[in-house]
Amino acid sequence: GYKKSGMKGGLAKMRYKMNKKEKQSFRNLSTWMADELKKMGENKLAQMLRSNDEGVIAYSDTRLWKLIVNRKSFLPINYRRDELMADNLIHLLSEVYPNKKVIVIGATYHFIRNNQTIDPIKINFIPVHEAVIAGNLIYEQFANEIYTIGFTSYDGEYGLLREGKKGVAVKKPEANSLEHQLANRGVKQAFVSLRQSINEPFFSNGTSLRLFDHSSNATSKNWHNVLDAVYFIKTMQPLRD
Repeated sequence: GYKKSGMKGGLAKMRYKMNKKEKQSFRNLSTWMADELKKMGENKLAQMLRSNDEGVIAYSDTRLWKLIVNRKSFLPINYRRDELMADNLIHLLSEVYPNKKVIVIGATYHFIRNNQTIDPIKINFIPVHEAVIAGNLIYEQFANEIYTIGFTSYDGEYGLLREGKKGVAVKKPEANSLEHQLANRGVKQAFVSLRQSINEPFFSNGTSLRLFDHSSNATSKNWHNVLDAVYFIKTMQPLRD
């Protein structure tokens, strides 16, 4: 089933299942192989092996019918994915590049911290304010060494444009949003530091930012605890291949 592509391959992956005994046996074998790789000095391969195998175990709990009936059934898998993402990054930062400056690029959702300070909001059925976030886990170990920048825009289009397809229009933000305030002043690009934003009424009264998709307005009175800065681009242009 895993050799199939497209819809058939996707359905085959969704139907894959391991019982409790098979999971434990698979994990034991994975741990043994990782230990053997470490003895050979192949720590990077050992980490990749463990992360991949734990991902297989997590996704073996996915059921298409469960997702159709209850989308929340995917939450534990989504949270486990962030845990593994954090584990991989912590390995890279502490063991592979311990004395290097590292730039990590990814979806803003995965790199925020203190997400419990965001007003309750769901993005694609995921409750962002109470989710397990990779950025939170990484921050516990590297609090004084991380600078996180979110990216946002006021209008334009997004999506990967392929032949015959159009981009999706960015939804106009709310009046109390940072995006609206900047665009209203004719700003086309801006780097906005949030570290001292708690002292500014506009932020401390609860402003909104659209950092997780291009339609939802997330609000908080504590953005300085969530991100270090925001990079604003007034008009987003989609990637074209």
